[in-house]
Amino acid sequence: YSGVEAALQERLEIQRATLPADDPERAATLCRLGITLLTLDRPADAEPHLRECLSIREKKIPEHWTRFNGMSLLGDAVERQGRLQDAEEACRRIVALDPGSFQTRYNLAYLLLSRGDRAGGERELREVLRLKPDHDKAREALILLLKDLGRREEAEALRGKAGHP
Repeated sequence: YSGVEAALQERLEIQRATLPADDPERAATLCRLGITLLTLDRPADAEPHLRECLSIREKKIPEHWTRFNGMSLLGDAVERQGRLQDAEEACRRIVALDPGSFQTRYNLAYLLLSRGDRAGGERELREVLRLKPDHDKAREALILLLKDLGRREEAEALRGKAGHP
């Protein structure tokens, strides 16, 4: 991937010299470079490229999926740097774009629980299960949370709904 990174860096420099700052092709290169850097486990290096990409896409490419993709990648980059508040913000922006994104809501629940917001985590886990009733990880996380909150009967009822022993 380091060869890919170098080629994308070179391409980006040419685009910076020849294309307008908000050109969609430049955004695509920034996104590819961000993905490459994430693959190389360099989220701090990926973040500024992904932020610039998202800024262009939010202005120039209003289609839902391009903003969603950019925000997802940025959320991954900041979460991998341990910046949970920034990752939570990214998840909330994705949910605003696509309220039915059960995976983003699951990630948001994880982030909320990580910072001690049990009520928020429970709310998001319940929403995940409403959107995707067979999401086993969300069900198990909710069961564990309910038990931890002392709500064993509710946890057992939830376990029974899924047909778990």
